[in-house]
Amino acid sequence: MRVVRAAFPQGSLAIRVRDGLGPLFSDDEFADLFPSRGKPAWSPGRSALVPVSQFVEGQARADQDTEPWKERHKTRAGVEGTISQAVQRRGPRRSRYHGLAKTAPQHHLTSAAINLTRIDAQLTRTPRARARTSHFAALRPAELLLGGTK
Repeated sequence: MRVVRAAFPQGSLAIRVRDGLGPLFSDDEFADLFPSRGKPAWSPGRSALVPVSQFVEGQARADQDTEPWKERHKTRAGVEGTISQAVQRRGPRRSRYHGLAKTAPQHHLTSAAINLTRIDAQLTRTPRARARTSHFAALRPAELLLGGTK
């Protein structure tokens, strides 16, 4: 505890919580779990974080099945699709110019070009591109793709 107090002389939220609640575990309770030689085992606090992080991850995955999450994700997916289209087709990661004063107009013109491309696709009823097929999936025989049999 002396090391923690030396590192954080003003204290922190974790120190105040520990001081208010007292220690949750004592080292004596877990002394038999630590090896006497070799690499030391995880501390009880670190071991306790594993199930907590698994619980949080499970909650996040469960939230993905709710309608509000799906609505929020639609917006994010659209934004990420736009960014992906810009990066893949227009190359905004590299600029012809140096400095924000000249680079910003290039990015504005790039976004205008993307918008014009999308307007043209909408007016001419050009179908959207299908999702990319991975190299591994492209190796499947044609019969399997069409549902046919040999």
